[in-house]
Amino acid sequence: MYRRLSLPEKERPSICQLAARLLAKRKEIIFAYAFGSFLEEAAFRDIDIGVYLQKDTIPREKALEYELSLGAELEREIHYPVDIKVLNYAPVTLCHSVTGGKVLFSHDDEVRYEWVEKTWDVYLDMQYFLRNSLRDLLLSPGQPDRKRK
Repeated sequence: MYRRLSLPEKERPSICQLAARLLAKRKEIIFAYAFGSFLEEAAFRDIDIGVYLQKDTIPREKALEYELSLGAELEREIHYPVDIKVLNYAPVTLCHSVTGGKVLFSHDDEVRYEWVEKTWDVYLDMQYFLRNSLRDLLLSPGQPDRKRK
C-alpha cells in the first residue's frame, strides 16, 4: 500500500511555484504541467508533473531514465515524491488528463497550444472506440447486449 501524504491546500501553490522555477531553468523543457491527485485530492501519493521537451532532446528509449533522474532531482528540492512524465512520448489518454492540470510555466505558448489541440483531436477521435472496446470487454458472454443511452 502506498503512503498517502497531505499538505494544506493553501501551501500547495508554493510547491507548484518552486517546481516551476526549478523546471523553467532547464533549457530542454518547453512547458510543464502539474496534474493528478496533488491538485485534486486532500491526500496524494506524489506530485505528478508532465514536461514537454524540445524536439530530439531525449530519445524515446531514454525517456524513462530522464523521468526518474529529473524526478529525483526535484524531490531533493521539494521534499515530496515527484513523478515526471515526458509528454512527447506519453499516451494520448494521459496527455488528455494532463491538459486539465495546472500550467507550471511555458516558454512557448504556441507550441503548448498546438500540443493541447493535437491531444484533444486525437483523444476525441479515439473516445468512441475506447468506449465501445471497454463496453465489449465488460459484457460477459451470455449477457444481452446493453445499448448506450
